[in-house]
Amino acid sequence: MVGDGGDRAVLRRSAATLGASCLASALVLAASQVHQGCEWLAFVGLVPLLLVLDPGRIVETIPALALTYGVYTSLTMSWIARYGPGYRWIVLAAGLYGAAVLATPLALLVGLATGRREALGRSWLILPASWTLLEILARRTWLEVSWSLLGLPLAEWPWLARLASVGGPELLTFLVVASNVAIAQGLRRDSRSIVALAAGQPVVVLLVALGWSAVDFEEARPDAPTLRIGVVQPAVEQEWEGETEARRRALAKLDQAIDRVVERGAELVVLPETAVTGLVRFEDDLTAWVREAVARARTPILFGTLDGDEGSRALYNAAFLITPYNTVTSYRKTRLVPVSEHVSSLGPLRRLFFSSSVEASELTPGTEHTVFQLRGRPRFAVMICYEDVFPDLARRFASSGAEALFALINTIRFDGTSLPRQHLRRAVLTSASVGLPMIRCANSGVSCLIDRRGRVVDEIRGPGGRIEYVAGEAIFNLPLEPLNPPYRRFGDLLPISVMTLLVAATIGASRVPLGRSRRKSG
Repeated sequence: MVGDGGDRAVLRRSAATLGASCLASALVLAASQVHQGCEWLAFVGLVPLLLVLDPGRIVETIPALALTYGVYTSLTMSWIARYGPGYRWIVLAAGLYGAAVLATPLALLVGLATGRREALGRSWLILPASWTLLEILARRTWLEVSWSLLGLPLAEWPWLARLASVGGPELLTFLVVASNVAIAQGLRRDSRSIVALAAGQPVVVLLVALGWSAVDFEEARPDAPTLRIGVVQPAVEQEWEGETEARRRALAKLDQAIDRVVERGAELVVLPETAVTGLVRFEDDLTAWVREAVARARTPILFGTLDGDEGSRALYNAAFLITPYNTVTSYRKTRLVPVSEHVSSLGPLRRLFFSSSVEASELTPGTEHTVFQLRGRPRFAVMICYEDVFPDLARRFASSGAEALFALINTIRFDGTSLPRQHLRRAVLTSASVGLPMIRCANSGVSCLIDRRGRVVDEIRGPGGRIEYVAGEAIFNLPLEPLNPPYRRFGDLLPISVMTLLVAATIGASRVPLGRSRRKSG
């Protein structure tokens, strides 16, 4: 009886230690995402978990990784609750979704890599490649939720952000996880060969980053063509129903900002997502306002609005380019935000979603990947809101001839959260992935110019240098000299192939006993 009680006490202590380690890792990783200046924490966030988790016990590994990733995702995306009434439970749902699509298959892969008991030390070597591979697949399947990349904080460091041009944004996750594994294996004092292999993975990626930066160092030519872009960041709340006084005030504010950037020589004026709040093609006052603004400015205006079709109930999140020479080009958002824009993506969960009384609009995804062109000017593509987190979509635009990207954003409801900073990091990695400069125009920030290497080179700032939740406008000189990095040429095929090979090689190596060669030689 005493022995049984002692065993139970050990198990309880073990479970408590493992649970505390899971929460510690989740908190540290979330801090790296949420708090600016804490990006370096991503390199050590997984260490508490890796030091205590036994990869050979799959029954233990699955809930441990699921708890860590679920809590980390929920904390990282806690701003979802600000979207509207009833959205608080979506924060928990995001964590559960992350645990299901990433942590569970990740634990199974680690279990496969464990192999023989003496290969336990080697089993963690599978973690960087498998984690990276699963992040890529999560971006390309079902809900296409691809927000809480483990390596996202590294986008703050331009020389590391350029890794995205080689293997997409998820390659930064490989570096982060590999660094955590190397540190944990070193602290565990594993065999020298295991520690060397663990340390070799992040070292190789860092050498790739340094080497690529050294080879591809050429800046844009001084005589490269540029386009003067007038970016308006109005910071206005939006009313969606009827012609209200609030809407008239918002349009008057836009008029003043448009006039100011035109006076400063803008060749194209850009307004944010849903800047014209309503159906511009079907509401007479909005149609008249746009026509008058373009005629007065004598300058093309690109803006976000809602759109629809005659005789149809379909509603689209759209961007319009209207020029003074009587041309109109539009793009309808193709990648909708799950839940908030596209409830039908939830499938069987849709009924449960509406029973929670969440206020959501069901939008219809567009089908055409429009590329815009001004008269006598290069071609560009528009990405609306969430779309700028998809490097594969940017690559598709680049393949269609786009020489620059414009991202129209509206995140004003998330004032005081980490969302704008996280969103900017994703845009930086998308721009770096395809080698195209990007103009971001946000309703309340961050509006900026990102160069073709993923560096923020100019931005709208308010009093005290604040870049979020301020009104303002600026002229950005957009250089039109794109790059052709590996990701633009090969897309996700390259990182998926490499990571799959690494996973397969690690699982195969785990079947070979560590001491076989020594026994033969003896």
